[in-house]
Amino acid sequence: HEAIRANFIRDVDPIRSDETHYLDLEFDQIVGMLNLLRVWRGTNPGRIGGGVPDIQLLEDLILIMLGTSLRPGEVLALRRQDVLFASDRLKIRVEGTVSTTRKFGTVRKNSPKNVRQRRTINVPTFAASVLRRRLATYVDNAESLLFPTRVGTVRQTHNVNRLIRAFREEYRAELTQIGVEVDHLTSRLFRKAAATTVFRGLDAEAARLLLGH
Repeated sequence: HEAIRANFIRDVDPIRSDETHYLDLEFDQIVGMLNLLRVWRGTNPGRIGGGVPDIQLLEDLILIMLGTSLRPGEVLALRRQDVLFASDRLKIRVEGTVSTTRKFGTVRKNSPKNVRQRRTINVPTFAASVLRRRLATYVDNAESLLFPTRVGTVRQTHNVNRLIRAFREEYRAELTQIGVEVDHLTSRLFRKAAATTVFRGLDAEAARLLLGH
């Protein structure tokens, strides 16, 4: 608006970002990781009272992220009506995400991270079996969520990431032995692994659409 004579930003050197780190998972690594997860009992298995980590929840989320490339918040925001049955295939509509703010707390938003990222995804068999089981054991809740808390409210993505961090620290040596880069074992790894698989099998455009970019 001509409030100043020049755009000083043009003369500022750009901040160099870290080198891109490409993430990938092999089938044997995924199997090994899930086998470790299934025997995990948390960082303090001898505790008296209190809860234990929800291993089944974490395994279900990992399988769905691997099969669909959804973000954790998008998985936790899935509702019963977002699962569609089309002949012998199962599809999901990605129409929401979980958001946590100081003002509103943890809520389900009625759009993904970006409104334009609404999409419908064909679900592979191994992820579809998780969704079918969740539908079969569905417990009614206000938002019709497939992954609610024990009291029927929206789960925080922070708790999912905290579980993954605790798991990777507990089995750092074992995960390193099967070739998993432990410090990069986050929910982002599963999302990128799914996109990489689609890119290799089809093309970059299909991977872009799957990611919602």
